[in-house]
Amino acid sequence: MAKATHVPPWERPLWTCPTCGQHYVTRNMWHSCAVVPWEAQFEGRPKARALWDALRAMVEAEGPVEIVSTRTGLGFMTRVRFGGCQVRKDYLRCGVWLKRRYESPRIVRIEQWGPRDFGMFFLVHEPDDLDDEVRRLFREARAVGDQEHLRQPAVRASRP
Repeated sequence: MAKATHVPPWERPLWTCPTCGQHYVTRNMWHSCAVVPWEAQFEGRPKARALWDALRAMVEAEGPVEIVSTRTGLGFMTRVRFGGCQVRKDYLRCGVWLKRRYESPRIVRIEQWGPRDFGMFFLVHEPDDLDDEVRRLFREARAVGDQEHLRQPAVRASRP
């Protein structure tokens, strides 16, 4: 009998939904199969489109990403979706997934999804808003998207 080999989570193949073709780390993960061409998000929104182009260039400068477009917004994905935005008329409402809480005056909303999972949301009104702080947030979120945190040994609390 062949011995089963352990495949680390960051090396497992992604599951592809047979209906919509979207990729996920777990089979049959809940999602909407409504896929919208990403260009359609910007009809009548030239300022938002210019901001998106700048944001996308900034994120892609760190390496290739898959753009995921749904009815509610646009996402950036490597192994998992790590950030993205909702398109408004003349600005973007951006969010990133971090493994820690991040404090900054520009954060307009924080959602805690688990003990070490946080959604950090901020607004992009002007190209200058895409500064070093936003670049660092997306870089850190991309490591979550790459599942780098799973490669770290678990930290256990020591007992007295």
